Amino acid sequence: MMILCDGYLYKMDTFYEPLDEQYSFFSFEVWTSPEALEKHVRTPHVRQFFAFLQQAASSPFKLEKYEAKEIRE
Repeated sequence: MMILCDGYLYKMDTFYEPLDEQYSFFSFEVWTSPEALEKHVRTPHVRQFFAFLQQAASSPFKLEKYEAKEIRE
């Protein structure tokens, strides 16, 4: 089974507040199709990663999808 991802970027922001530490982790991915993304999120390693995020995060994990309607050069 081949699942095609056209590209990805991972980003972690760290915010230091008095007596507190907060981290935000972002994953930006570009998929060849919505179906390819759906197949990807159902694979065992991704489901395991999502479970880890739910357990490790102090706030709920959420997956947000965006679709580009226009690409400008």
